[in-house]
Amino acid sequence: MAFLAGDQRYYFVPCPHCGEKQRLEFSQIKWDQEAKVGNKWDEDRVKASAHYECCKCHGAITDGHKTSMLRGGEWRPTNPAAATGRRSYHLNSLYAPWRSCSFGELAAKFLRDKGARDTLQDFQNSTMAIPWEEEASGASEEAILACRNPDYRIGQCPVEPVIVTLCADVGQSASHWSAMAWALGGEGFVLDYGTVTAPEDILHLRLVFDAPSGRKVAPMQGLIDSGFNATAVYRVCALSDGVFFPAKGSKATSGTIGASILKDYPTMPLYTVNEFFSKVALYIDKIEKRKAPFLHFPADAGDDFLNSFAGQKIITNRKTGKPEFRLVAGDHYADTVRLHYACVQELRKVGAIEFLEK
Repeated sequence: MAFLAGDQRYYFVPCPHCGEKQRLEFSQIKWDQEAKVGNKWDEDRVKASAHYECCKCHGAITDGHKTSMLRGGEWRPTNPAAATGRRSYHLNSLYAPWRSCSFGELAAKFLRDKGARDTLQDFQNSTMAIPWEEEASGASEEAILACRNPDYRIGQCPVEPVIVTLCADVGQSASHWSAMAWALGGEGFVLDYGTVTAPEDILHLRLVFDAPSGRKVAPMQGLIDSGFNATAVYRVCALSDGVFFPAKGSKATSGTIGASILKDYPTMPLYTVNEFFSKVALYIDKIEKRKAPFLHFPADAGDDFLNSFAGQKIITNRKTGKPEFRLVAGDHYADTVRLHYACVQELRKVGAIEFLEK
């Protein structure tokens, strides 16, 4: 696509309330959600209530502000990797000052068009100037099964690990956990997995594995997903003497893992793991494409574990036009493995461990 090959210029316009210059995106169009009666939207109410919400001050921007915003706007390149002098421009219908392109008309058009694939594709292509992306698969069944390593079974540690990690995904009725050993070359080996009833039970897991040398190895570090029961997870992590730290998913459009400080636990960081990029790294890179350093499952890994990696699909969000993974039930063990990768990434960043990857 020619636009992606250029410097990708977008037109940034100032908010009439706070002055923040921003590019106009459909995800910021808001309308009265009470305008839906049953399964049908009242288009007149949608059109009357629709407005653009500033990404900074959250002020309501109306069609009456458009003209002055356009006068105060500017083209800004967003792709520093573009070849010198190769300009490309993007402008969608939200900028148009015409009545047919008012925020209300475009909101109503989206609600009409989203019901069928061909009309939604036309809205995305022609109205929002965004390319249409077909649904893409994550990891195939064959690729998941190929991760099984015939050289070891559940409870065995086939390598001399740099570290063993333990991560958990807390749910409503149970908390799923898994333990992984990390080889010097960066390969990850799932050693064991299971469930406990309460988050506090994670502290009582007594996992010890025999390395090939006869050395006893046990989990030394881990992350626990705090998305469901944050209060309990924070308490468990605070009681773990620095073994466990809380984590939650992030829908950020860049970065892989970040950290923030919790108000009630100022010495304990809360790690944020980018959901989309961590899923791409696991399902597509590590499993489907089998990229090194490899991920290994025990030879006798059960269906309950293996099935948690299945069914992942990348879809295009109908409102934002951006790719995302479709929600899949029963992916708890897979989520623990994503946390393992985030955990060792952070440990490497702070110099706590080191891999000798080729």
